[in-house]
Amino acid sequence: MTLESPSSDIKSPIIEEPPERRNRRRGCWLISGLIGLVILVIVIVVPVVVIKERGHQQQQQQQQQPDQSAPSNDSSPSGTSINSTQSDSNHGNKSNKSSTITNATSVVPNYPEYHNGDGLVDAYAVSKYANLIRLQTVPDDKLAKKQRVFVIGDIHGCLDEFNQLVEKIQYNPSTDQLILAGDLIAKGPSNTGVIRRAKELGALCVRGNHDDKAVRFKTYEMAHGTIGPPKSYMPEGDVLDQLKFKNDHLPMSRELSKDDYDYLASCPSILHIPSMNNSVVVHAGLDPLVTDLAQQQPVHVMTMRDIGDNGRPTDEKKVGTPWSIAWNQIQNESANPITVYYGHDASRGLVVSPYTYGLDTGCVYGKALTAIEMKSKRIFDVPCKKYANT
Repeated sequence: MTLESPSSDIKSPIIEEPPERRNRRRGCWLISGLIGLVILVIVIVVPVVVIKERGHQQQQQQQQQPDQSAPSNDSSPSGTSINSTQSDSNHGNKSNKSSTITNATSVVPNYPEYHNGDGLVDAYAVSKYANLIRLQTVPDDKLAKKQRVFVIGDIHGCLDEFNQLVEKIQYNPSTDQLILAGDLIAKGPSNTGVIRRAKELGALCVRGNHDDKAVRFKTYEMAHGTIGPPKSYMPEGDVLDQLKFKNDHLPMSRELSKDDYDYLASCPSILHIPSMNNSVVVHAGLDPLVTDLAQQQPVHVMTMRDIGDNGRPTDEKKVGTPWSIAWNQIQNESANPITVYYGHDASRGLVVSPYTYGLDTGCVYGKALTAIEMKSKRIFDVPCKKYANT
């Protein structure tokens, strides 16, 4: 019997997808796309809209009712000549004058007018031991002869890496200027070493949240001569971050000589540099809706990371929109934008935007110590040893 080969003309059947299944698959893709769009709107757009609405509402309130608040002061701690007045404002009342940031530079006075809570309106209380200069303006002539101006991120006691970075940029104190973006101390191996080296180099600085705690403890000890029981709170007033005497910043404060203390306490929470393209150096950030730099709340300036869903600054990590996003959007619409250089937010690393430069690149956690030259925007860094866990 002869078997015949299958005809080459016979073709394999084509199995077509049923219309119902094809329509169902297209519907799934459409729904996934819509869900992704909704998530994007919630994460990015909604917080910014809330911020703008907050500013509009507060502007209307100011127009309807003039501000009649007045600051009140506490006396200085007994036994010290340090200026340590504070605002008695209730920290639960969080409203601020706000609408846009356009006119901020027109209201910046000389820095000695603003210590601790003096002049803050309806703000969080400032510790009466903070000895804090809230705002310092650098005169134009101070930087007129400087060829380069560097801002360095959080050093955190990493003296070796600080020296390596200074050497790498070939820093010359006669022609260059250093500015330190806060948290000079804590977590690293040489707190006083960093302070003394910074002073030796003629570095300007701003106060970080860790620096602030050490200053408060030292001010108290200088005023009273003794330290309270470990589990008790330091009597600072109605502050958000009241410190217990067992806090690990107490031993750091006891390392400080009077000269170390004086230098660290001299670092303001805001350093305004009009001559450098209207720039500001802070440790953590600025509230995008507070028009007057003198009304920025120190607790926010030293700790904020995000703008929460309620439109207010928060120190929580990644719970809202980075404050710098809102800041850049508002500055894009400003006739006189302010550029902010800051540290504090090591979890996000180096951040470069038109009006914000984040410089905390986690040196103390074994990453890098970073500097930026303000005129050229050139960035320098050195690798760091790991001294602490995140």
